[in-house]
Amino acid sequence: MRKLPLILLTLSLVANITLVTKFLQNRTRPKSSTITPVADHSSLQRESGQMTTEDKLDAVDTATLQYAQELLATGDLPTLVNRLRKAGFSSIDIRGIISARLAERFGALRVAATAHLEVVPYWRSSMSFPRDPTSGGEVRRLFREQDLMMKQLLGEDYRASDDWSKMLFERQYGYLPAEKVNRLTSLLDDYQDIQKSVFDMTRGAMTAEARAKLELIKQERRADLATLLTPEELEAFDMHTSATANRLRYQLEAFQPTEEEYQTLYRLADSAGPVGQTRIGIGPFSVGSSPPQPEHTELQKRIETALGPERAAAYQLKTNPEYLQLHRVVEQFDLPDTAVTAAYQTAQSIRQRAQAVLKNP
Repeated sequence: MRKLPLILLTLSLVANITLVTKFLQNRTRPKSSTITPVADHSSLQRESGQMTTEDKLDAVDTATLQYAQELLATGDLPTLVNRLRKAGFSSIDIRGIISARLAERFGALRVAATAHLEVVPYWRSSMSFPRDPTSGGEVRRLFREQDLMMKQLLGEDYRASDDWSKMLFERQYGYLPAEKVNRLTSLLDDYQDIQKSVFDMTRGAMTAEARAKLELIKQERRADLATLLTPEELEAFDMHTSATANRLRYQLEAFQPTEEEYQTLYRLADSAGPVGQTRIGIGPFSVGSSPPQPEHTELQKRIETALGPERAAAYQLKTNPEYLQLHRVVEQFDLPDTAVTAAYQTAQSIRQRAQAVLKNP
């Protein structure tokens, strides 16, 4: 019972250190100047509904507009795609036009599929609309059909080609050959739909039967992934997307590993089973926490050997839960990195002194 005041005292002191440091930093930080944007006169005229000379179309623009209207005047989407490509439209423009047409078409189908249902207002249900499992499955099917039709119509142009989208795509799937990406995403979408249907059927009350179904889906999904991907690709997929990978990245945020270090730590965590998959950090345990288990101690030794003395010492410090919490506080208040170590050392010193006082009869 005496440990709780100690924890509160430590956290209170850390918070005070952070606030004082932030206050001093703000006093030395120059104030940013305020810039008032100047509205463009012509844009104000257009917004107010006044027609300017620039707004009026000349003969060439009028003919171009009429041609565009004739070009788009078809409900047959393959024909429309062919026309737009022959007319020299970019893949971005074609994707936008076809996406809008499909959204209008399938949006009407989704409305029709749920017309018999009451649209439950947000304050009466935490579940998304539609709540009915059968109708929800039909809505998801229509979304998938819409996406599939988009792929069939545009082929390679289906995927966004701007620099930002390319960067995100490379970050997520750069380890895979291009021909496998579409098959992988389709497989993942299929299993996501199946899982969602199980969750919908439970209506928030998870039963043993539902858990068994989800476990079976998980096993089948894994088997299909192993069939589609090589062992090396499957491991890379896990390093990008698995629950172990997400927890590991969260715990390594302050440590900032290299890619090689991350891969090494992932493999150690994954091979350690539940111990490594729940907490791989080797820093000292917090006050009041349970002592490390033998399996965790063994994992610590393996990590220290893999990283070497210098990086293992940094890892031991920066994966400590209290250090990681301070790291996030420092980032939130835009303080220098040195504030993390200073605050952590101060907190540790106070804890040791407080423990000495508590142990003194």
